[in-house]
Amino acid sequence: MMMYCVDCGHRWDARDPREECPQCRSEVAISEKTLFDRPPSQPGLFSGEELRDAGMASVEENNAGWNEKAYAAVYEVALKKEFFTVDDLSHFTLKPKHPNAWGPVWRNLIRDRVIQDTGRMVRVKDPKKHARRVPVYRSLVFRRR
Repeated sequence: MMMYCVDCGHRWDARDPREECPQCRSEVAISEKTLFDRPPSQPGLFSGEELRDAGMASVEENNAGWNEKAYAAVYEVALKKEFFTVDDLSHFTLKPKHPNAWGPVWRNLIRDRVIQDTGRMVRVKDPKKHARRVPVYRSLVFRRR
């Protein structure tokens, strides 16, 4: 079956769908035929949205159990703070198998109307994250005291 690596974009013919990417050794690969229900006919066939959604489905499946704990941790912060960023999750130290596993967690929280993206970006405070910009989220479940 044809596999697509979400990290490096490499395509290869795999015997086992759990096989890691032979180019970058990533474990985040998706079966093009299964996820898109159509055979790939040429490179670049899939839209960015389709590849994003397929990648999120793959990391969500590969991080089962962790996803629920991360969702609960963000929900807990959303109950206490009206506006927050990933910096407010410093207490959540459990690491996913792949850093892209956070994407489905945020997407699910937005879909479930727990949070909403404000469109604002700020730089993270953690120096290990190299001052990258992250979204500011607004809690839709915040409880004023």
